[in-house]
Amino acid sequence: MVGIRATPALLLRAGSFCYTVTNMSWRNRRRVAIVLTVLLVFAVVAGFYFYFTKPLPSCLDGKQNQGEWGVDCGGPCARVCRSETQPLVTLWTRVFEITPGNYTAVAYVENPNRLLGLPTFNYEFVLTDFKGTEIARASGESFANPKERFIVFSSNIMAPAGTANRSFLGFPDNFVWQRLDKDPLKIQMKRKNFSLEPSPNLSAEVLSEEIKTINRFPVYVVLSDKNGNAISASATFVDSLGAQSATDVYFTWPTPFADTPVFFDFYPHASLFD
Repeated sequence: MVGIRATPALLLRAGSFCYTVTNMSWRNRRRVAIVLTVLLVFAVVAGFYFYFTKPLPSCLDGKQNQGEWGVDCGGPCARVCRSETQPLVTLWTRVFEITPGNYTAVAYVENPNRLLGLPTFNYEFVLTDFKGTEIARASGESFANPKERFIVFSSNIMAPAGTANRSFLGFPDNFVWQRLDKDPLKIQMKRKNFSLEPSPNLSAEVLSEEIKTINRFPVYVVLSDKNGNAISASATFVDSLGAQSATDVYFTWPTPFADTPVFFDFYPHASLFD
């Protein structure tokens, strides 16, 4: 093996190389530190800018945030999520022929939502004959206070005389529910007079226990025979009912009933949204 002799010139060149490597490594570290410092300052500035300029969560930002139960609904948002609602329930429907070929359809409906109501909604009655064939339709508009049972009513529905056998009530699927935490209005009804001559007529008293005036609202009545079978219905309106006051309402029918009414069920329906 041939040895290498370390001459002064060779040692000098080796030392110069080590110095260059050491010196370049320090420069690189300094450059990396400078770059990291600049990036850190930029990140801090960008973070502060984003924090102070980003839009705050809202009920219109298209996101489920700020404790919302759905996207922009529920929680702090006034808009009601569909998942928190229960549908209206139709408890029963009836159809009555008031005069030949002129019908009235009535339904008894429940809103099971305790704190949710409908300031307005559309509905549609479908009348069928004894074979189940559709013979007429009638649409209308009503409202539903939270946690109440109420009457839905359509009159002057024209169809061939003696043909209507059943009625069905339908609702659209685009209800716009609203939150409402109010006590039911205190309205009482008292029957006064009923007569079959010269044609059926009924008077009743509407009494308010409220401390404010109740604006125009309908009052419905359903008449039933001794077995509890509904035989007819009617509606009228109270234009205004003052605070803790009473007024009379009147119902009439153009033709005699097939049976004698025994039960008179009144249904005043005033909106809590007014």
